[in-house]
Amino acid sequence: MSRYIIPLLILSMWFSKGYAADLYVNPETGGDTANGLSSEIKATNGPFKTIAHAIKTAKPGDTIHLALLTYTKECVEFRNKSGEPGKPITLDGHGAVIDGSDPLVESDWHEISPGLYRNTILYFKPISSSPAFLMRFALVMNGKLNRMGRSGKGHLDPYKSIADLQIGEWTYQEENEHAYLLKIDPKRTLASYHIRVPTRVSGTEIWGNVSHIVIKNITATHVINDGFGLTSGSAPSERNYKIRDIVYENIKAIECCDDGMSSHADSELRVDGFEVDGCATGIANCGNDVINHLVTKNIHGVDLYYYGGGTHVLKNSYIQVHGNVAPLSLMTQFGNDKWLADPARGALHEGWDHCLLQMENVVFDGSQMPEKSSSKILVSDRCSLEASRITVNHLSTVVAKGGSLKLTKSLILGGSNYEVEIRSGGNWLADENIYDIGQIGLENVFFPLQKFTAYQLASKQDSKSQVRQLDFRKWLAHDVKTNDFPPGIGADIAAMGIGIPSFTK
Repeated sequence: MSRYIIPLLILSMWFSKGYAADLYVNPETGGDTANGLSSEIKATNGPFKTIAHAIKTAKPGDTIHLALLTYTKECVEFRNKSGEPGKPITLDGHGAVIDGSDPLVESDWHEISPGLYRNTILYFKPISSSPAFLMRFALVMNGKLNRMGRSGKGHLDPYKSIADLQIGEWTYQEENEHAYLLKIDPKRTLASYHIRVPTRVSGTEIWGNVSHIVIKNITATHVINDGFGLTSGSAPSERNYKIRDIVYENIKAIECCDDGMSSHADSELRVDGFEVDGCATGIANCGNDVINHLVTKNIHGVDLYYYGGGTHVLKNSYIQVHGNVAPLSLMTQFGNDKWLADPARGALHEGWDHCLLQMENVVFDGSQMPEKSSSKILVSDRCSLEASRITVNHLSTVVAKGGSLKLTKSLILGGSNYEVEIRSGGNWLADENIYDIGQIGLENVFFPLQKFTAYQLASKQDSKSQVRQLDFRKWLAHDVKTNDFPPGIGADIAAMGIGIPSFTK
């Protein structure tokens, strides 16, 4: 008898002392009446069916393991659910994909002429009449997000008229019962286009008073909002909620309708390993964060958007600029958002009256942008950018009144079409840099780099800096003589530890 009692006592002691558990999720084989203690059905053990049930069940120190699948029925949400200091709740996706879209419902689309279909339901479901969702909405066609040139923080092309629609394009008409219209080849069926509709809000969501959470090895795609979202909530009672000690590792946001990651809260988070591809915005964060090993590419609007205040750190990252707004924008407020500007206190949270970004070992590669693109690095009022060992190519930089830029040990490249402009009232500290651009402007006085000595005397900056003609492509490939690029100047690609996107120019 004792041989049964002793193991039971040990098991009882295990749970009573709160030892960490491994919980498993498999929507294909699992059930939420199972105990979640095995990845396969074995005797009395088996995986949960839903991520939501696993999160509800998890205790501090537990790890939730997702089966390596594409999840098309639910997203990840930690709502007022926390771990403890030193005992986080960890969600390990093991490469799983959270797909926020559903197949197009053919019965909701009515053919009004050969190849032209009309839908008056889509606006109300899933867009739910939200102006923000309406602005960023897109369809997934043959596996790719078709924005029709529109995004929430990027350029917004006007909706096309029906007469101008080409095959594979869609439009929206507010005055026509909020109708969506889609044009396909009349010789093909609607089903043959494999169209999907973004319906779920975010791939993973931290919501409310949340702390001590780790999310890793997971991809979010085709959601109507953000790949990885953090918010304290929108009700007045939630204004003082805090999000603390949130860690993301080895994550991806692919073709999300809005941001790859967006923090709308008094939050503190860390990211190590993040690829953002094809989203409207790469990062759109306020609060405090440290991001390491970030790669952005194919971004429609702004690659990096820090707003609302807080302190941000970006390291060992590669920003391949495609967007039509800016590769980097620092702001202290976002429009007239009352959650970010409180007239009574000046800012919603303490310290949010200033936005600070510290960058080290970062590349901004604008080689895929048009030669005279208006896309610029922007530092606004009450914002500071402190950058060391960065490489900027084919981009200009503007520091507005009240903004501040400290630039050291960096390469600023691109040729005569590009400049650094410190506007009247802006602050500028710089040294040990190499410049290959057209000019540097200080308070409406522009110094062509042929007159670099005059600039140095006028600005009392860059005493150890140089002017050289450098080839970004050769620098990127390390295909240069050692003395062409002094050591310790510019980003160190080898130290980034990330895959570098290809370039065309």
